[in-house]
Amino acid sequence: MKSKHSESNGSTNFLVGAVAGGLIGTVAALLLAPKKGEELRQDLHNGYHEVDDKLHCLLNDNKSKKETHPKDFVWGGILGGVAGACAGLLLAPKSGQALRKELREKCDQIGDISEQLADVVSEKSKTIANSVSSQAREWADKAKDVIHQVEEEGEELQSGVGNVAQHINEALKWVELGTKIWQNVKKGR
Repeated sequence: MKSKHSESNGSTNFLVGAVAGGLIGTVAALLLAPKKGEELRQDLHNGYHEVDDKLHCLLNDNKSKKETHPKDFVWGGILGGVAGACAGLLLAPKSGQALRKELREKCDQIGDISEQLADVVSEKSKTIANSVSSQAREWADKAKDVIHQVEEEGEELQSGVGNVAQHINEALKWVELGTKIWQNVKKGR
């Protein structure tokens, strides 16, 4: 005896298959429609009762089964695909060939726009890179100028300090000489 859980799994599989098949069938039908939807609706109206009877038979057979099988998903996919294809064919605004042509043209337009956008981005990137490079060179030149100026001022300062030191040494020698002379004068008295 199967539980209600396994019964709901079979129904769920069938519904998931039906939805997936419906979506796939709709897209395929729109892209492959041989005629406009109005023309196909008239053609399909004549065979509606036959398809309706077969669907009722299939659905009644499926209700009587209590087990969950992968075929539930497959049947749901088939029925959903048929239903989606029918909906796509009946609602097709154009033939599949015209729709595919329009899609190709739109894709080509998107490709052209993408190429133009890539060119614009490339040019803007080059402009920005050149601007940044130019600014970096200016800053590097300014930094070199500042370093050169500091070096020159340092050399001048070093030269000035060297001259002061030389004068101090000379003054110390004179002080030392003066001190010796004074000491000799003091001794000689």
